[in-house]
Amino acid sequence: MDTRDAGAAVVAPDGASASSEKDGSIVSLRLLATSDLHGHVRAFDYAAGRPKPGRGLEAAAELVAQLRREAANSLLFDAGDFLFGSELTDPVGGPDADAPAAQVQPHPMVAAMNALDFDAVALGNHDFDFGTAPLRAALRAARFPVLASNLYTMRDPASGATLSQQAALLTRKLTDRAGASHVVRIGVLAFLPRALLSQTAQRYPDVADLALCEVAQVAALRVARLRARGADLVVALCHDGLRDRTASEAGGPLWLARHGGVDAIVMGHEHGVFPRPQARRPCESPVAGVDADAGLLAGVPAVMPGSQGQHVGRIDLEIARDAAGSWRVVSRHVATLSTAGLGGRPHPPARGRVLQDLTATAHARACAIAARPIANLPQCASTYLARLGRCPLTMLVARVMARTVAERMPGHASAPVIGLAAPFRSGGLGGPENFVAIPEGPLSLGHLNDIFPFPDRICAVEVTGAELWDWVERTAAGFRRIEAHGGPQPLVEPAMPGSDFHLSPDLSITLDLSRPARFTPAGAAVPGQPGRVIDLVLRGRRVALDGRFVLALTEYRAGGGGAFPGCAPDRLRWTSEISVRAALERSAGACMSGALYEPGVKLHVPEGAVPLFTTGPGAIGDAAALRAARLEAVWPAGSDWLECRLTGDAPPLEFGSAGAYLSPREVGAGRHLANPVRSGRKQP
Repeated sequence: MDTRDAGAAVVAPDGASASSEKDGSIVSLRLLATSDLHGHVRAFDYAAGRPKPGRGLEAAAELVAQLRREAANSLLFDAGDFLFGSELTDPVGGPDADAPAAQVQPHPMVAAMNALDFDAVALGNHDFDFGTAPLRAALRAARFPVLASNLYTMRDPASGATLSQQAALLTRKLTDRAGASHVVRIGVLAFLPRALLSQTAQRYPDVADLALCEVAQVAALRVARLRARGADLVVALCHDGLRDRTASEAGGPLWLARHGGVDAIVMGHEHGVFPRPQARRPCESPVAGVDADAGLLAGVPAVMPGSQGQHVGRIDLEIARDAAGSWRVVSRHVATLSTAGLGGRPHPPARGRVLQDLTATAHARACAIAARPIANLPQCASTYLARLGRCPLTMLVARVMARTVAERMPGHASAPVIGLAAPFRSGGLGGPENFVAIPEGPLSLGHLNDIFPFPDRICAVEVTGAELWDWVERTAAGFRRIEAHGGPQPLVEPAMPGSDFHLSPDLSITLDLSRPARFTPAGAAVPGQPGRVIDLVLRGRRVALDGRFVLALTEYRAGGGGAFPGCAPDRLRWTSEISVRAALERSAGACMSGALYEPGVKLHVPEGAVPLFTTGPGAIGDAAALRAARLEAVWPAGSDWLECRLTGDAPPLEFGSAGAYLSPREVGAGRHLANPVRSGRKQP
């Protein structure tokens, strides 16, 4: 069966629908999916210490139960990153775990998935975050196939079991419209892009020993083998998304839809929602072969169900036998459904009660750990304005990382240390709810998972001043070019995720957004472009091209993730023994100050332009921050987002030409020291 080139939302292969409808043997099959649960079993906000409806597998379970009741035949899948990433699950394993928590078995998420009767689950890159030992321990209790079709793995020396399966063939009795039963075999594959494990492999030798081949090398072979074993349908669980993908790029979901011979795709990794209406994707450029309204990739039904149980993906297929007796898809409908308002009830439905009972011990421990205060916020702090260069939480992470490197790294005294961090939850594909907001008062351990959700350690990379200018140019790709013709223009480049937009309390950055970017959102250099950075000042002194600096970065970034200048495994100077979150726990209080609330970026736009900044509607709750950034909130009709006009000639915005001020790359090393500095600071 092959519907790869079908362009319409309903497909009726020749000879299939007429005869099948006549004998009533059309079978409806509902595919349900979650992804990127990251250990969020409960509908609970550990930072706030209260239930949070619409979050966690508990919320998804209510919706899944409803969707199952509506369908005669259904299957439930997950596209990976399910084990780690929450207060409930991370103590089960990892370098910062307390010893008693490491004994919790079965793993809370595995126990919950067993209870919900998942049919198959993919491995994601963050399931390897603590190495293969905690992963193997967690998966021993799984009563569902755990898949990684492009992973060749050694056997567990203790049990002899492999880490995962390469494929699963599910044999199910499905009921047709007339009530008759048919045996249908559904093949399931799961793909994990090789590049996603590169940084984890640097941390854990056992992960480095895993043989992970490119998806494009094995996809067709795996599908062919499943077909040879009798698979009537093939579903691909792809822990990858559509960001920065092109139709010709091998191995991604779009490539898989075009060339893989699969019948349905479940995507993950990006924490995005697909399909998604236009109201949830402002300023997003169309991609050939991608129908974000219908949920089709080159005609193949595909879904990406967000993260943390906030959405459930649904692919409804109708299949019928063709003239040769093979099952073929005759129609499909794709949707992502929100779990808003579900879960977190004091008297939950049956499945929710089961999940709460299964995780009672781990939940009590997580609540106690999350409540511990580590610092005090002088005022509300959020990520709503992070893509505008204002984010005290991101600045705090950067400052703590710089402090850790300065205190612990030997021999760094000859070069200044600069901390750089990015806001992980700042909208983007995660939608208008994908932000962090913490009220004035105590900052607790429970907030750390929202601020920095990954177990990366802190690394140091030494760069030249020229590389630092390029580093900031790479971040400047997070803004769109603002044209001189005037009129409303989007400010933020949606193709660049917030996780690549770096801020530093150590740097004062001035950008001219009338100029084209020197890098693409994916990090590729654009030849012939002088760049947007017209001023780069470190603690009152302009950064010289021939200077030397130490960057305090996350392990992922320092190892080359995201294609940032000067970052690669062979450029690492030092790696901490503790994680970023552990460093935040130890040093957040000492690093907190009102200066973190100041803008880290100054933007120049042409006279007469009307820059538009899009953020989550929750930003309305921080009126003081909107006023300080000179933002005037408007509500576009039909949009789920809050749109703001930048008004007034005040930080972070300045109107008028900055053309007279040249960057060092335009005037040559050394000559830039004689040029005026836009910030008004004296030259060194």
